[in-house]
Amino acid sequence: MAHGFKESDFQNGVFIPYLTAPQPDGLDWILGKPADIDAMRWIVPGDLLHFLRDGCPLNAAAYARAMKGYDSDAAFLQAFLTETLLPKIAAKANAAFVLRESLTFAGQSFVLWNEAPRAGADARAADLFRKNFLRVIPRRLSSGNFPTATSASVAGPTWCFSSMACTSPMPN
Repeated sequence: MAHGFKESDFQNGVFIPYLTAPQPDGLDWILGKPADIDAMRWIVPGDLLHFLRDGCPLNAAAYARAMKGYDSDAAFLQAFLTETLLPKIAAKANAAFVLRESLTFAGQSFVLWNEAPRAGADARAADLFRKNFLRVIPRRLSSGNFPTATSASVAGPTWCFSSMACTSPMPN
């Protein structure tokens, strides 16, 4: 009998329950499904579009102005991805770095993440931080047993932050 753990035991028994459990016992993330992801880009398009529209007052105003040049939300999102977001991600060593920057698209500034409130911040900072979409998406797991906790087989990103930045590099 092989001793060790199965990756699925950790993902389904520890990791996902912790991320999705309500606070204070967990992080209260959204439990997603693999169908949520644009598998070619490892982006959750619905979350990204929602955040560009309503993630913060800056985005809402920028979206209202920039959207005038597009026939649909899908056309807007496709242009945002191909003209702004994907080139920015490709230029960074880690996609998560893009979360801290303002992105200019169609002459408007957008952000992809609301910072956590700092000491002395007013209630609006906490409200904006709660608008971030933090989603965990279970991934296909290998079926093997691993004899130690330091061995793992990675098949792709396990979780996505703010709809676009994932835990491993985007595929080429």
